[in-house]
Amino acid sequence: TGDMNAEPDSEEMAVMEEHPSFTNVTKGIGVTYHGYLRAEQPCSIDYIFTKGFACQGVEKWEDVKEGVFLSDHYPVCAMLRAD
Repeated sequence: TGDMNAEPDSEEMAVMEEHPSFTNVTKGIGVTYHGYLRAEQPCSIDYIFTKGFACQGVEKWEDVKEGVFLSDHYPVCAMLRAD
């Protein structure tokens, strides 16, 4: 898991995609870095890869209270169970 700071089409992520024994359970959850009030473009850079676990669900928290985010990235959580 991690804040990999690597976009889906990056070289780093290509390496992960070359290993079919790992599953990216966060694929399709959308943007995980919201720009954190900077001029940076929102993108997906946080991932959870599994091996030997089944994913029962993935959540992304996009809470903002009075302009304050939970983090500079949207927190991501996966519900996993052993295969």
